[in-house]
This record gives sequence, structure tokens and C-alpha cells, in this order.
Amino acid sequence: MANTPRSSSPDIGEVVNKASNSPAGRDAKDDLAALRADLSRLSDTVAALLSGQAEQVKGAAADKANELYNTGRDALRSVEEQARGAADDLSRKVVQNPLSSVAIAFGLGYIYALMRRGR
Repeated sequence: MANTPRSSSPDIGEVVNKASNSPAGRDAKDDLAALRADLSRLSDTVAALLSGQAEQVKGAAADKANELYNTGRDALRSVEEQARGAADDLSRKVVQNPLSSVAIAFGLGYIYALMRRGR
């Protein structure tokens, strides 16, 4: 195989240049530019939708957090009222039966001391 000179085929750059200057090449360039613009608009639209959804989720989470806070606060108030009622009842019983109250307190203290001594 001897080295033969290359045939006089056109250079690839020349082919691309000629193709891009042809009507079909210009149409392809225009189509590509339109496709790029469409993709850019689509990207902007998707970003806007996701941003809107993120705001909706954030709002829903804040609403749920407020609801849970209010529920917890109401439960705490209810427990406080019940504790105050029990303390008031105990105070009335101590006033009504002072000797029994002292005896009960002494008995509880004695039991506590026995339990502590066993350790």
C-alpha cells in the first residue's frame, strides 16, 4: 500500500459551513434557537411552580404548628385548673380535719423514712 495523495474531498469545516448557510441549515439553526428559548421558559416555569409549592407547604406547616401549639396550651390550662382544684380540695379537707391531716402527714413521713433507711 503506497501512500496515495488524498482525494480532493472537501474539508469537514467547509461542509458544515455550506450546510449551515443552506436554507435547511438556517431552518435547523432557527429551530435550535427556538428550542433553547422554549427550554429556558420551561425551566423558569418549573422553578416558579416549585417555589409556589414550597410556599404552600411552608404555610401549611406553620398553620399545623400553630394548631398544635394552641392544642398544647389548652391542655396545659386544663391540667393547671384540675391541679388547682385538687389543691383547693386538699386545703379544705385539712381545715375541716386538722388532726387527721397531721396524723396522715406523720404516717407518710414515717413510711418515707423507713424506705430511705432500707437503702
